[in-house]
Amino acid sequence: MQVRRLIAAVYVKDPTTHEDLILLPGESPAPEIAALVTNPDAWDGPLQDFGENLQAEDPAIPVGTG
Repeated sequence: MQVRRLIAAVYVKDPTTHEDLILLPGESPAPEIAALVTNPDAWDGPLQDFGENLQAEDPAIPVGTG
């Protein structure tokens, strides 16, 4: 599983505590917090979708386009 890291500081609101969070470059936030970062330019690389990850593990698994 690829670990994504931030390359920019971002501000998000914790959905549980409603606190404002500052995520700094180099951090790899928990998945529920990472989902709040909607700007793809804030990340070190593109997020692969689930199907691409499966196909990388087993090329025999077909990945549809729609």
